[in-house]
Amino acid sequence: MEMIVTRLGLRSKMMVCGDTQQIDLKKKEDSGFKYLYKASRKVKNLEAITLTSNHRNEIVEDLRDYYNDNPIY
Repeated sequence: MEMIVTRLGLRSKMMVCGDTQQIDLKKKEDSGFKYLYKASRKVKNLEAITLTSNHRNEIVEDLRDYYNDNPIY
């Protein structure tokens, strides 16, 4: 994530979309997305928006529930 956001050019804008609930790393604290999200509280001109409902196909929520109830590892 750091490699991507540090390439932001002058007068450019960037939007990064992600879901902190969909981290498939063994050590979830290693998530670059979560790190960037936390940074949005402290870094000037960086803003995070949290959606409170699912804006995807309704099957996505059912699939997420299945994955959470039946972990691969």
